[in-house]
Order: sequence, then C-alpha cells, then structure tokens
Amino acid sequence: MQVPKPRKQPKQERSRLLVESVKQACREVLNTEGANALTTLHLAEVTGISVGSLYQYFPNIESVVAAVYEDLLREYLEERKDAALQKYSDITTIDALRSMIEGSVGFHSRLLRLNFKFHCRYHRCFDLDKAYDEIAGTQQFSLTSLTNALLKENSDISKEEAQRCALLATLCFKAMIMEIMDEQPELLFEERISDELLAMSSAVIPNRVNRG
Repeated sequence: MQVPKPRKQPKQERSRLLVESVKQACREVLNTEGANALTTLHLAEVTGISVGSLYQYFPNIESVVAAVYEDLLREYLEERKDAALQKYSDITTIDALRSMIEGSVGFHSRLLRLNFKFHCRYHRCFDLDKAYDEIAGTQQFSLTSLTNALLKENSDISKEEAQRCALLATLCFKAMIMEIMDEQPELLFEERISDELLAMSSAVIPNRVNRG
C-alpha cells in the first residue's frame, strides 16, 4: 500500500506558503481536537483559505496527513541525527539494540496517538531506517552500528558472524513491530513492550556479549 500523495508540488513562494499553512493546520487540529475533527472543510477554515485552493494541492484529507507524517519522520530523525552518530560510535551491543527498539516504538507510538486509524493503515510507508540513511548520508546505519558494536565486544568473532547476528537482531525487532502494528497496535503503548522486544531480538546475540 502506498501512502496518499499530493496532487502537485508547489513551485511559487505563495503556493508553498499555502501548502505549509495547510500542513500546520493539520498538525494543530490533530494535536488539539483529534483525528475525528479533521476534515478538508475544517482545515480550510483553520487555514483561512477556500476548499478549492486546498484541493488544488491535496486530493483528500489522507494526503494532507501523509504529508504531515513525512515531515514528522524527517524532523524526528533530524533532531536525533547528531546525537545518534556520536552515541553509536561508542556503545555496547545491547544498549545499541535497546536504543533502536525504543526509538522505533516511540516513533510509531507517537504517530498512533496523533491519528490512530491512519497510521495503522499506512505505517509500513514510514521507514525509519531508510529516512535516517538519507538524512545521515549513510547506508544501513542500524545494521552497521550493531555490527561494529559486536566486533568491539568480541575479539574472537568474525565480521561475517557479527553481520549475521546484527542482521537477525534488527530484522527480528523490526518485523515484530510491524506485526504488532498490523495485529494489535495498542501493545506499543505498554511500558514493558520495549523490554520484551529486546529480550526476543537479543536472543541471536552471542552469549559472550554483555547483556546488561
């Protein structure tokens, strides 16, 4: 399933300001009134534009929410980019895995609270790793960070084994989060869910690694 897209991208300053005002109004309504209050008519009223002007750029209300969510994804990762690049350069394997899990759970929980039905439907369209690689200018940042942590903690582990363990661990928690989103997204609101995901995904980490 693809996330709904705008009709067209604004080219002139005036049209860019209009699109930004619509997205900002969408955020405001979601944060203060909730998803049930979000309609194109209400957005037009809050923004102070005509419904026709809104429809020039957005075919429906879901395309507005999608644009807002894509902005939130990039903002979320931009805010954490520098800290993450520094933190993952010197971190234990388990702490790295814990951080990745908590970050992913926190991100999806936030978007669920903002518009539950929308995020349940389109959550697979918002790929944290892919967006982070683009922002940080890296490739497979999570996998590489976990592999490097494993190699630092285990002088007798081969690079191939470290990559294999890192891949299985990351695939494990990412797949479980996606399945939770598909089957019972409310689980992501539970305080213990990150610890449970860590316990399951760290099962593939060699026993000689410190598990904290």
